[in-house]
Amino acid sequence: MNQTKEKQAEAQAEASENAAPKAAASPAPQPDPSPLELPDFSKKNRRRKLIKRLAAGLVVLALAFGYFGLRGDKKDGQANQGVQYEEVSVEKRTITETLTGSGSLSPAESYVMTTLVSGDILEAPFEEGDMVQKGDALYQVDHATVTHSLEQSQLSLQQSQRGYSQAVERREDLQIKAPRAGQLISLNVKEGDTVAAGQQIGTVRNSGVMRLTLPFNETDAAGFTIGQPALVTLDGSFETLEGTISVVGASQALAGGQTVRQITIDVVNPGAIASGQSATAAVGGAACNSGGTFDYADEAPITAIMGGDVQTIYVQEGDQVYQDQLLVQLYSKDLEEQIKNSQDAVRSAQLALEGQTDQLGDYVITSPISGTIIEKNYKAGDKLEVGKTLCTVFDLSYLKMTMNVDELDVSKIQEGQTVQITADAVEGKVYTGVVTKININGTSNNGVTSYPVTVRIDEFDGLLPGMNVDASIQVETRENVLSAPVGAVARGNRVLVKKPESAQPEKDQKEEEPSEDGAPAGYEYRQVELGLSDRTYIEIVNGLEEGEILAIDPANLDPMAPMGGMSVMVG
Repeated sequence: MNQTKEKQAEAQAEASENAAPKAAASPAPQPDPSPLELPDFSKKNRRRKLIKRLAAGLVVLALAFGYFGLRGDKKDGQANQGVQYEEVSVEKRTITETLTGSGSLSPAESYVMTTLVSGDILEAPFEEGDMVQKGDALYQVDHATVTHSLEQSQLSLQQSQRGYSQAVERREDLQIKAPRAGQLISLNVKEGDTVAAGQQIGTVRNSGVMRLTLPFNETDAAGFTIGQPALVTLDGSFETLEGTISVVGASQALAGGQTVRQITIDVVNPGAIASGQSATAAVGGAACNSGGTFDYADEAPITAIMGGDVQTIYVQEGDQVYQDQLLVQLYSKDLEEQIKNSQDAVRSAQLALEGQTDQLGDYVITSPISGTIIEKNYKAGDKLEVGKTLCTVFDLSYLKMTMNVDELDVSKIQEGQTVQITADAVEGKVYTGVVTKININGTSNNGVTSYPVTVRIDEFDGLLPGMNVDASIQVETRENVLSAPVGAVARGNRVLVKKPESAQPEKDQKEEEPSEDGAPAGYEYRQVELGLSDRTYIEIVNGLEEGEILAIDPANLDPMAPMGGMSVMVG
């Protein structure tokens, strides 16, 4: 039985040798059938697509192994003998480079609402599927306890503000001012002195008006009025001056039973009158009972309302000052500390009130975006605890996806580029998206960096958030260029080209041996310059002519790509 099988195998092998061009007896070097190493633009495609391609590839390999099994009687050095190549012609075509990727869809915006407070839910006026607007109240939680605390914080702030205002007002008491207009007669302090509260530090006097107080008989004085003219006579010089009644005193009894009234007369000082000068006066022909002495009409002490250290003195003795003019500035360390503490107390009360107010706002939970309620976990009447998830809101005005683009290709992507979107969940439909963002914060994995590219999809009927989709972006197109299948290009950018002689009738061909570079009989390896690729075909920039025939090992072809050539056996 075994001998019979061996004979059958030898017969099949001999038939194959007779049908193909004869090779030299010496074994040919093993050619390098490895395909061109191109960037894997589909490395992010979904696993099931890769499985389909691998399955198809396994079929091709199985056929190849089956054939080689039939050729098992050949010697080890004849590895190229009996390989069935696919022949294709170098042609012109349009090549479009496309970047592909995959990802899952997400809404334009999404928020998972969680709570910062605990309490009973009073209101929750919405249901799953409802549309809500930004700022709409989704939950109202009982806030009675917080309201009470808020009122306490308001009272505390008011008290702190009053304390601060009073402390600041006391700072004004450290300013010593002129009690009235006049001449600064004395000033008894210097900078650096310590002054006690109520201490007199100087005197201010109005020496332009002199005052004379004299007794008049009750009968005469009863008819006197304030502002009535009086004639004053100076003792010694008997000089007379005009004056005016400024005060009409009450009746008073003198010794001997005589009743008088004290009448005060103001006289403009001509400059020669001094305090203690004696004089008499008459009013309307009625003379005074006795004389008296002049005194200054307006003289007042300068006293400190509050104690402190003299910080600045603004005047000198003899200066003319006006009423309420600042004369001396005091400084009190104790008061400044009190003001600072009061200020801190006000700020602390403000922060407490702000915190209570903000916390009160947490009891009314509003939607941060306009969108659709896709999940509701709590309803009115439920007891709420801090940190619980209340509901989820999706903005479904559009969908978006993120595809990762290799560092070698990200420069080809621009905002505004059109993206074709497909989904296995919606067969036969292609959606259109647009690139809205290219994130420059890339991520590295195994020495390769990729960058997230965001794609927006406005028309998404049939698509839902969470669905897996595939995306492709056409980045460049070249028309009417020479091209060859990607599988025809081996490492080093070499292709296996059929020699012109091998196209002659078999009877005119001479027995040809394999070339030194490992090419089988009738073929030669040629170096080519490559250009754009669409994964199935690649542009040939230089090295080939249109119409030339290439030989391809079927194992190097994309199992999912069409094969338009004819099969030949090289043996």
